[in-house]
Amino acid sequence: MVEYQYEKIGADARCLHDEVLADPAVVTELTHVTVDGTIAKVAFIASISAAEKTALDSIISVHDGCSLSVLQENRRQEVSANTQALVSAGFVFDSQTFDLAHMARTTWIGMYSLRHLLTWPKNIGTMTGEEYSLSEANIEAFMGTALGAYDYILSGERTLKHSINIATTKAELDAVVDER
Repeated sequence: MVEYQYEKIGADARCLHDEVLADPAVVTELTHVTVDGTIAKVAFIASISAAEKTALDSIISVHDGCSLSVLQENRRQEVSANTQALVSAGFVFDSQTFDLAHMARTTWIGMYSLRHLLTWPKNIGTMTGEEYSLSEANIEAFMGTALGAYDYILSGERTLKHSINIATTKAELDAVVDER
């Protein structure tokens, strides 16, 4: 790996990475771009040619960060990824962790809707592979916990994305923090 370092105020690693990849004059495989304060580092799998170095110098010289719309899209993608991670982590009920994926939610809603017709208790799987004995007396609390956790995750996503969408400056966008 060979790294090229530049002093660049206002550089954005993700956008700079995309700009380098988009330049047809740069053909050596790009491994990563990092920005630490005013130092931008662009790393390739091997040394780049003189023509590639000229193209890279040009990319760096005109790079002024990302447009607000690109930054907003990047932030929306980060929020969506965090939402998926939170859903994948499940929810905790009675010291056990249960799945929050779509199929699991559909199963829980079905059990709750048909609770008076089912034989209880029901053995259901936890995310650790253990079985949990869910009683009819606990199904309402179980559902409340599951749907409350899911609603918290999704309403947080909606609120964050709304704040991202209405940001009119980079400072306003930077103030939007996903604390879920």
